[in-house]
Amino acid sequence: MRLIEQPADFRASNETFIFGAGEGGLIVYKALSRVSNVKVVGFIDNNKRGELRGLPIVGLDDVLKRGANARIVIASTYAFEIAAQLQQSGITDFDNALPLINAKNGHKTEQKRRLKALMTIILFFGFLFWLLV
Repeated sequence: MRLIEQPADFRASNETFIFGAGEGGLIVYKALSRVSNVKVVGFIDNNKRGELRGLPIVGLDDVLKRGANARIVIASTYAFEIAAQLQQSGITDFDNALPLINAKNGHKTEQKRRLKALMTIILFFGFLFWLLV
């Protein structure tokens, strides 16, 4: 298992599946769409089926039945459980993009923290102005 911390860490592949069709999957999909030597062909999810961004959402069994030599990138906060599931299925060469997801979400968390601090300051000065008037 390789850890993916930035888009440049992705390995070239003509057939890549993103394991996770939630927010993490979308973060990884956007990152991979900027990498020219990687082609995402679908998402794997244990609970969802259908389509996401025009690509199929399938189960791991569907990918295994294809017999293809696809690259799998974990894009979920359940990365450890998914890694165990992949290894139990005989897949040992896969990537874990949780560090990339955490970096992107950490940025959002920092933005939310700053916005909350700004709102607190605005409310404080609004209250102070109200007291003085």
